[in-house]
Amino acid sequence: MSAPRGGRTSDRGFTLVELLVVLAVLALLTALISPVIASLLPGYRLSRVADEMILEIRTAGARAIGTYRTTGFFVDVGDGSYWREGESPTALPAGVATGFVAARSLMPVVDVGQVAFFRTGRRAAGG
Repeated sequence: MSAPRGGRTSDRGFTLVELLVVLAVLALLTALISPVIASLLPGYRLSRVADEMILEIRTAGARAIGTYRTTGFFVDVGDGSYWREGESPTALPAGVATGFVAARSLMPVVDVGQVAFFRTGRRAAGG
């Protein structure tokens, strides 16, 4: 490149070819990475729901001890929801299902399982 009359060359900015190359590389990386990210999402959703349910269970236990009265945590397998006693149900996200297995029945409703937390800190489960 020949120098302009002032003796300086202009180094400002990028050429159109440089910008197109960068855009092409970004498009290629996006195309390669997006399937990997999409495959990780179901596992993330399941982990997040499990963490939320564990928090609700622990909160129900702490509330039973703190208020000195029995409280419960419920899972509705048919409806796909869970809740603490006195709270609104939380629906499970699409594609996430739950089940409930118990040794004995505390509740007559078949699709709903319960973990009862007693004021002494003990707990019992039933379905």
